[in-house]
Amino acid sequence: DRIMKSDVPDIDVKDETLWMVVPRRVALQNIDESYAEDIGRLIREGRYTSPLLYQEDRVLKHRLKVLRSRLQYSAKFRKYYHR
Repeated sequence: DRIMKSDVPDIDVKDETLWMVVPRRVALQNIDESYAEDIGRLIREGRYTSPLLYQEDRVLKHRLKVLRSRLQYSAKFRKYYHR
């Protein structure tokens, strides 16, 4: 751990998990078809997360910024990303 300056053992993760920064709807509407089945399955199974929604970061200002960012993703994808 670089912050606490302590030794942390490496962990090998075997479970499949999806990390997304964009909202689910934006991801599902704009992904390549070759990934659609896997991503849809992980979302249905609840095996996805967002690094922006860290549980320990419960400060209102942060949550509002994340909400604003997620809303902007939807608008910007509609405006700039044409399929």
